[in-house]
Amino acid sequence: MTTHYVVKSIRDPVHGFLYLTPIEQVLVDQPEFQRLRFVLQQSTAYQTFPSNTTNRFAHSCGAAHLSGQMFLCALTNASAEDCAAFREDTLKLISTVSAATMTPIKPEAFELQIENLIGDPCLFLSYPPVECLPRRIPDDFRSAVAILWQSVRLATLVHDLGHLPMSHLFEDAIGQFDPNHKVLGTVRKHINKLFQEYQEPLRDSWGDLLDADAAIHEMIGCMLFHSFLPTAEVFSNEENRLFRLVSWIAKIVVQIKPSHILPNTPEEKAGARVLRFLHSIIAGEIDADRLDYSVRDPLASSSEFGNINLRRLVRGQVVVRFNNEYRLAMDRRAVIDIESFFIQRYFAFRTIVSDHNVSRSETIIRQVIEDLVIESANPASLIQDVVGIGNYDFWHKDAQGNGCLGPLSVDPKIIGRFDDTWLRSLLYSVWRTLTEVEQGGRELTVIQARLRNLIDITLHRKILECWTLAKTDVDSFDLMREVETALIARGKLKAGEGNLDIEIQARSLVEAVFCTDACKRTVQECIDEELGRAKVDPGGLYALVNYEHLKFPKDVDSDDYAILVRGEATDNLRPLGAVSPLLSAISQEVNGPGGIPRLRIFLVGARIRKLRETTDQFAFTELRQKCVEALATAALETEALTKD
Repeated sequence: MTTHYVVKSIRDPVHGFLYLTPIEQVLVDQPEFQRLRFVLQQSTAYQTFPSNTTNRFAHSCGAAHLSGQMFLCALTNASAEDCAAFREDTLKLISTVSAATMTPIKPEAFELQIENLIGDPCLFLSYPPVECLPRRIPDDFRSAVAILWQSVRLATLVHDLGHLPMSHLFEDAIGQFDPNHKVLGTVRKHINKLFQEYQEPLRDSWGDLLDADAAIHEMIGCMLFHSFLPTAEVFSNEENRLFRLVSWIAKIVVQIKPSHILPNTPEEKAGARVLRFLHSIIAGEIDADRLDYSVRDPLASSSEFGNINLRRLVRGQVVVRFNNEYRLAMDRRAVIDIESFFIQRYFAFRTIVSDHNVSRSETIIRQVIEDLVIESANPASLIQDVVGIGNYDFWHKDAQGNGCLGPLSVDPKIIGRFDDTWLRSLLYSVWRTLTEVEQGGRELTVIQARLRNLIDITLHRKILECWTLAKTDVDSFDLMREVETALIARGKLKAGEGNLDIEIQARSLVEAVFCTDACKRTVQECIDEELGRAKVDPGGLYALVNYEHLKFPKDVDSDDYAILVRGEATDNLRPLGAVSPLLSAISQEVNGPGGIPRLRIFLVGARIRKLRETTDQFAFTELRQKCVEALATAALETEALTKD
């Protein structure tokens, strides 16, 4: 007989109390998950916003809390017809998955089979009693709903389980590695091979449904989850069957493609529709992940721009059938709360994420990680004893002799140490080693000198050794105008056409040109030339280029847009832009003619402090003009502007 388990509670400043089921407790108590207590949500933002030290642990638990509520509310608000169809597809999904994890459960006499195989999942999960379940959920569907409820909560926890130190920052640095580089390209190939080997067995059952291009942290999270949960025999036989069932569903939910590719058999079609719907709860435009951090991060930064009514947003969720798919739509009464949510995200991006100090520190860290990988791959490097196995485990070689990053090894024995504290300690040890070598009279290589200087600036926040070109949106707009004017002067653009800061095609050009290594080299050469002309030693001064743009929802007036709003009639579905002129206008402003891409150039190094102290010897306005010319030169070297 199934034992009644008591849930554990966690106090949370955003949601009050969070509750963990027995299955979630097993996951959360793992060292791999506890590591998230020391992985900051917004990497280096704390250097500018000292109180913004929220971590992935609290965020993951909060997002799991919201995902379970969103799932139940979506079913509660669904029409009787949509709920019945969802029930049939859910039973087919569980039948398909159970065949791979335990004895197949047929849709016929489902509740009886569930009781015989895994007991009462509602009792085991400490699920709300029958009288608290949504009215439209029949008694013969309650166990299936409990299974999906646990699966989507578990998937939300797994979704962030694999985050590397400094969250997305470390991952973005790897994503920008040049695939053609001798060392950096090897790291990229190792990651791709690792993920392909993991997904290969799953493809026998789910074929093209799995997303081979899923984010690095999502894949690492699934691999860690796969390594310890299915083998955890901590419950009775019945409960372990349920354990394996919801674990399998959760893994597929995280990895499934958010597309319309359907496999062949009717059972798997039904399963794919349900899985994609669950995926949209944890990775959509209005999902549990974004709802949580859109409240948590501004609260921690003392930058609340407007209150988001989470209760109304969650209760406004509804599952609808649209274009042969289950979609997570919103009730018409929650439109004003949706507007508040997107406005909050918009202002949070402008004031926190794209703050020039935050942007600069993140750009420096990305360059540091790249240089650190290149230097670690050198057998004769001065930092081999620091980065190697037995010390910080940053770099090692696999059985084939290929270099591998420690945080990507997915080794349960060492993965628990890879957090922000580990990375900061590693950088400090590298800086100290290189500093002692330099003080001993030995000359550092170009990469070693840059690595030492950049680590020194970011660890010790030496802001006087940094100069930012285009701090604000207005500055960035003016910079783009100047680049455009330079291109017009060279005859590559006509006046009034091809605005680099306006056209979507040109914006893609900006991303393709100004974030490349070639552009960085061109800017660096122009700066060195200008400093030399001013008789200023350019040694130790580095140019870093960064480009970013708010990923605001697009095509809000399209019927295929992800956010649908259900009217008073259950079959009345309209795109969000049709019922919210405010969001339609903001979307057009951000993504259309009014959108301002944030292009910044950071000059960092001890020379900046000296240049500021000797302004009579050097003019920053002249340096700005050189940067503009360098950007124009980089743009001219691209195919996009050389085509007739």
